[in-house]
Amino acid sequence: MDVPAKIRYYRIKNNYSQHYMAEELNISQSYYNKLENGQAKLTVDNLLDISGILNVSPSELLNETRDYFNEISVSNGQVGSGNTLHISYSEEERKLYIKTIDLLKEEISYLKKILDKIK
Repeated sequence: MDVPAKIRYYRIKNNYSQHYMAEELNISQSYYNKLENGQAKLTVDNLLDISGILNVSPSELLNETRDYFNEISVSNGQVGSGNTLHISYSEEERKLYIKTIDLLKEEISYLKKILDKIK
């Protein structure tokens, strides 16, 4: 499921309308609709705000669910002490993980700023 589809999924799961989301984000409903349909670029700030409203982490919205066990190879034919576990990722997946790490760093910074305002 891509990011816009996940946003739509969690919005519906929370029984939120597009109108409600747009108001919470302080954007037009038309623009929100474009975000949710992948027709507008989703900024990091929008992603953080949307994830907060939907009560999910930004990484949950970014990560694709996948069974990585199909790509695991184990030395000596066993998983255990002394064996090496290799997981292969495509270049696209590697870039996605780097982007996710960067977004999580930004999320931490954003949350620290919120905590500083509360103090």
